[in-house]
Amino acid sequence: MARVVEPTDSADSEQGGSGAGAAAAEVASASEQVATAQVADALAASEMSDGAGPAEAPAMVGASALGGPRVKVYQLVEDKWVDHETGFVRYTTGLGPTGSDFEFKVYCEATGSVSAFSSTVRCSKFTKQKDALVCWTEPEAYRAADDKDGEWALSFQRDVDCIKMWEMICLAKGVPPDVMDIDGDTSDDELSALEISMASTLSDSDARYELELNSNFDVKELPAPDIAHLKELADEIYELGVKKVELVTKGDRDTLKSTVLYAYEKYGEQMDAKNFIVELISTFNCCEDLEDIDSLHHIYRLAHGIFVMCNTSLFEILLDGDNILNVIGMFEYPPPELARGTPRKHREYLTQRAGLKEAVPLEGDHMRNQIHLSFRLQYIRDVIFAGVLDDYLHSTLNSYLLFINSEVCQKLSENTEFLNELFVGLEQTHGVTLNGYADRVRLLKELCSFGRNLTQVSRAELFAKLKERGVFQLVVGWLGHRSHTIRQLAVDILNLYNQTEAGVLRSIMISECGNDLFKALAEAFAAETVASLLPQFMSVIRSVVDTSTVEQISPADKTKLLTAFYEHAMATLLQPLDWQLSDDARTQHRHEQVNHALSLLEFVVPMHTYHIKNFVLRNPVLQRTAKQLQSQSVVIECAAVRVLRAVVGLRNEFYNRHIIKHDLFAPVVERLLNTGDRYNMLNSCILEMLDFIRKENIKSLVAYLAETHAVSLKNVTYVNTASDLLTRHEQNNEVLALEASFILPGAVGMGHAAGAPSPARTRRDDTMDDEEESYWDKEDEMDVTPNPLLVPDAAGGAGPAAAEPAAASEDSELPPRPVFRKRLVNYDDDDEEDALFALAKNKQQKVGQAAAVT
Repeated sequence: MARVVEPTDSADSEQGGSGAGAAAAEVASASEQVATAQVADALAASEMSDGAGPAEAPAMVGASALGGPRVKVYQLVEDKWVDHETGFVRYTTGLGPTGSDFEFKVYCEATGSVSAFSSTVRCSKFTKQKDALVCWTEPEAYRAADDKDGEWALSFQRDVDCIKMWEMICLAKGVPPDVMDIDGDTSDDELSALEISMASTLSDSDARYELELNSNFDVKELPAPDIAHLKELADEIYELGVKKVELVTKGDRDTLKSTVLYAYEKYGEQMDAKNFIVELISTFNCCEDLEDIDSLHHIYRLAHGIFVMCNTSLFEILLDGDNILNVIGMFEYPPPELARGTPRKHREYLTQRAGLKEAVPLEGDHMRNQIHLSFRLQYIRDVIFAGVLDDYLHSTLNSYLLFINSEVCQKLSENTEFLNELFVGLEQTHGVTLNGYADRVRLLKELCSFGRNLTQVSRAELFAKLKERGVFQLVVGWLGHRSHTIRQLAVDILNLYNQTEAGVLRSIMISECGNDLFKALAEAFAAETVASLLPQFMSVIRSVVDTSTVEQISPADKTKLLTAFYEHAMATLLQPLDWQLSDDARTQHRHEQVNHALSLLEFVVPMHTYHIKNFVLRNPVLQRTAKQLQSQSVVIECAAVRVLRAVVGLRNEFYNRHIIKHDLFAPVVERLLNTGDRYNMLNSCILEMLDFIRKENIKSLVAYLAETHAVSLKNVTYVNTASDLLTRHEQNNEVLALEASFILPGAVGMGHAAGAPSPARTRRDDTMDDEEESYWDKEDEMDVTPNPLLVPDAAGGAGPAAAEPAAASEDSELPPRPVFRKRLVNYDDDDEEDALFALAKNKQQKVGQAAAVT
């Protein structure tokens, strides 16, 4: 495979764009959409429809005689979508035996033969998916001998071509164009009624569309592109592009269709029929020889307008290998009103300064030409049209790049000799220059990058082949390489695997090689001196250990993955927490490493409950985190507070006891006092954490803060957070005292004698008159009913022993509750007393069970 090498000087970098490696990664692959299982599920076999062949003497619609919309043809073979051909689709409309008919053929790009053919008369089922895919089912009567399923699909390079073809299919089938699935035949009566209705209401169908557009816009006959007519042509075509931008900005879609898009369609047909582009190139060369600057300025505007037209047939001519350099040269002469700085010599850069290196030799010229075309097309997009606000143009260029790069990657992934030679070169480091070796690693990285745009089956096969050849073992060595470039490429490869084939990467991580990879990643992170690489290292690590996204692996494999991570990587990743930081500019990367280490800790604490607990027990992780509050870096201090906040947020007594034992909030309170009454980020983080403890009433932490740091917290008076926290502690103590007053009679510290009623009850009894007191002196007949609160005797009843308190058990922490008679009135404090007693009784039972086990 060849690779375009960018110049390293600043002037070259300014002209060179982003290089050949970044090939439209942001654009979704239309071919990838075909390969999804949803396509196969959406296409069920339908009943055979009786129909005649294609209509005689059809009228050509929307395609020129030399080409048409570029598509990929896919065929369903044994439940898998296979890339059949790449070519151009031509379609015609006419009248068939049952009414309107739509026929289409796909001509192979390489041979020009017909690779696919069908029509709406013989097929009854069509489906459109995501504005880029048309699928159909061939009846058995029309299938070839090797076509068992009869399922076919066209993946369009441009969405607009797919939409237009679908509208023609819907018109022929007699359904509205917004229908996504056509299934079954339509009767003659229904078809006639729908055609009449559509002819009067559907403005988007081509039959109605052309009549409407002809009345709204006058399309001129374009003259030949000679010097005498250059200004006229430039004014007409370029101004259409300006008007297009205005209408798109306003959102006036109807006017855009009836004027600019209609004119583009008609002018495109004229240019294609008159061999317009070839004549324009000839005129451009003549003007350059004559140094006719005014004419060259007109050619610049005319070429700009032709690109904005986004006509498929014209693009094929513009991007032809013999024409593309001349076309790029037209943009070297911008008129003064369109010039952005000093005009650039695009052709000089592409032919002399941007060289082509073959890290691994290629066979044949076709692959080299495709790589040249990919880079030049990317240069047109990223440099020449960088400031053009036309999303449709950029989308079209991205689609062409996607097709070209996918084709290159597909061919190389199928070339076993190429892959073998590549990996042999990667394993041999002796006698190879550093730049030469970096070129081979970069080639592997670009192969992975382009592989993302392949179909699902082809992509999985490519990444599996790279894994089998030992790509991860190579990456382990590259992560510790002395060259920053190779380390960058190594982490890029891991990121590409993680984004595209995450299952493959995780399967490696739970193997023996995964231990080495975890260790290499951690050591590379701790030793890295380039700050820009640190986020990429951390991105790979966090993605791999994110247990919320690993449902596809078994629990046993998940345990293996986390065990390997904590044994081989975690301690090394947290080494920056022990570093002494300084303000020296040469060590600023260390601040980034500490920040990333704290962010990782914040990430794993709530996610890896078991493994992180064991790690905290064996290592002073939280103590080292709390020390970062003395780093004098607000960013790091806030990160440390976030880690403690994540720990507190779990409300786990294991962590709470750990915090109390090591007094981890001492530096937090100290830092809060040092910030004063300034409402900065650090101050807000600390106050929010304290307020969370108060609101959730985490009693152990509330008591710890109030009893250990009460003096310091009382000095925080500019907000109510600290005072409310201390008040919460007092309320908790009152509740404890109230529990003791009911549950522990006779205990030390009680406010009244054992067996005596509570003060509140005493005050109520003092208000009784003589008649009420005499009533309570009488024997209550209801007392004969056994009370469930009484202590049972050996026979199971309520014997005399129930009248006295039961003896306390030796293992019991609480004395028994005194027995009360059955109440006639249910007072409010009685309900509270019962609730507190039930709570204490439950606790007492648990203590007894624990003692019995011991």
